[in-house]
Amino acid sequence: MHITIRTNSLLTIIIPTHNRHHYLERVVKYYSNFEFNIYIIDSSHDEFIMDNWPSHIDYKHLPGSVFHDKILFGCDDIDSDLIALCADDDFLFANALRKAVKQMERNVNISVSFGEFIFFDSENSSRFYSVNLPKPSSISLLKGGKTSRLKHFMDNYSQILWSLYRKDILINSFEAIKSSKFSNDNFIESIISCVAISKGELNFMAEQFGVREINPNEHWGTRHSVISSKDELDILSFKNEITKFENIEFAESALDTLLKNKSLINRVIDKLKHIFNSPSTSIGKNVEDKGDSVLIKKLLKEFDDRL
Repeated sequence: MHITIRTNSLLTIIIPTHNRHHYLERVVKYYSNFEFNIYIIDSSHDEFIMDNWPSHIDYKHLPGSVFHDKILFGCDDIDSDLIALCADDDFLFANALRKAVKQMERNVNISVSFGEFIFFDSENSSRFYSVNLPKPSSISLLKGGKTSRLKHFMDNYSQILWSLYRKDILINSFEAIKSSKFSNDNFIESIISCVAISKGELNFMAEQFGVREINPNEHWGTRHSVISSKDELDILSFKNEITKFENIEFAESALDTLLKNKSLINRVIDKLKHIFNSPSTSIGKNVEDKGDSVLIKKLLKEFDDRL
């Protein structure tokens, strides 16, 4: 089914998906009352059929498309100046997005806005919990010169794929990802951060940004090796891509910082792997139910009861 977005919203949420139709009805229902446009890009062989699509939700069926091509296709087809990426099993909070949009309207130098996620286990959706992951300590510390911003981010490494982007930042990032042909997808977020820092400021919001489902069988962080100096071809591609939009000094600094801090980056990835492979009752700190999280829990229970 092809539904055309007729409004020109300031923000559109892109939801890429592949062979996970069991999540789509759930995510469509959650976003059905959002004031922002939603753009689902499905690379599954079979089309997802649904009656009565909300008018602000667009579904594109692009069988066989790879991740970066789906994102670039969406960027080319969307008029919005700001684009958020959201996994098909995750939920972004409306209030957090509204705040991020206002901040990016006030400060045109912000390239990416992101915040903290809370989690729920795929086997126990009734419990939401937070995890103490490294994160930038302050928005102000992410400003200043490009090299200092890069170093601060890498020293306080945070995964930023599922964030709110200026459209040109998202396009530049995924064009670099497409060109690089990384064999280890854990380089993807590093190249995104380099593009974002090269062209502006990272806006870390010290508040809950959304809810992520923990499923060890379907997360790429558990399917790819941690970043290593043995990834020689990926490291070379990483440096070459950066020199396309920055000078060699920034590229070398980015590579040096990446390799110097790979132990921290890998600890973050390892901690996520531990989360994905641990019973939800044994990890994290319980999160109080409020706002969108209350609605999400009700929605999860509704769909769990159908199984």
